[in-house]
Amino acid sequence: MHRQRIRFARPPRSIQLRAAIISTPNGIQRQVQPVDTEQVARQQKLHQENEQVSRLLDDLRQVVEELEQRRSQSLHELQQIAVELAVMAASHVVYAELERDGLGVENLVAQAIAELPLNSVASVRLNPQDLALLNARTAKESVPWNRTQIQLVADGSISRGGLHLETEAGRILLSDVVSRLSEVRQQWMENIDDTQIERRRVQENSESLRRFPDRRETA
Repeated sequence: MHRQRIRFARPPRSIQLRAAIISTPNGIQRQVQPVDTEQVARQQKLHQENEQVSRLLDDLRQVVEELEQRRSQSLHELQQIAVELAVMAASHVVYAELERDGLGVENLVAQAIAELPLNSVASVRLNPQDLALLNARTAKESVPWNRTQIQLVADGSISRGGLHLETEAGRILLSDVVSRLSEVRQQWMENIDDTQIERRRVQENSESLRRFPDRRETA
């Protein structure tokens, strides 16, 4: 097959080969299909653009994930601070109620006795001020416990708002303001963790950032 080198005065913008039929040494004829260099160039450009878009989306997705992690961490820290402030405020309210004898000590004793088996005999030790307040409030009213089975005892070692309950069987129940506030704080903290877990589950199940379809498939 004869080859000829063609020199151009300036680079051509495109080259098109017309269909031609050539004969091989074996006598087999083969048709040469034309090549559209402009179309090839467009496909290459689309391929490069698609790769650039894919890299851009990957970078954007990584940035979004990092921002979401920072936001989640900041939100968790703010929720913890809110819980600490709420517990602190609650403690001030409780102690203010203690100072003005506004604590529902009768409800506190009733709740503790309600946890005992029916007809249990027990002694309940209270701060002397709380016991005096309880006696004054229940002197002319009925109480939800049997006065003959529940003995109320003044104990100066118990802080206001607390109690020490002990049954004949040796069961002991201790309660004070600090422990109750601590239980409330722990419960609120656990609720924060549960909320974070539930929120992550919702995000994992939902669609976030969609990838664009491969432009090579739609071209």
